[in-house]
Amino acid sequence: RFFELPAFSSVRYLMHLDADATLSCKLEGPDPIVELARGGSVYGLFEVGVEDPSYTEGWSGFLEEYMLLHEVEPQVPRPLLTTDGFVLTKEAEDHPGQLINVTADPMAVT
Repeated sequence: RFFELPAFSSVRYLMHLDADATLSCKLEGPDPIVELARGGSVYGLFEVGVEDPSYTEGWSGFLEEYMLLHEVEPQVPRPLLTTDGFVLTKEAEDHPGQLINVTADPMAVT
């Protein structure tokens, strides 16, 4: 249903890479996009994680507004998407080695 959104209606392929992702391919190896197209296949990875609140500030509000304005309902029940009230322990940026607790944004699930 993602490709049914107007912003992505003309997209044939989409690849999302995190900033820390790496690809290691051999020059003589097959082109994965060509192989997927040839077989009429789709590859997807669904991974659930909770992002650091400093990376998701404002994300919940954006998602809620977008879904409301575009009449989009998530395919996963909302209670499974929420991280409201989750407390994460992470290292303090200004004090390496010191652990602090931070509260997650309500929809910080990726």
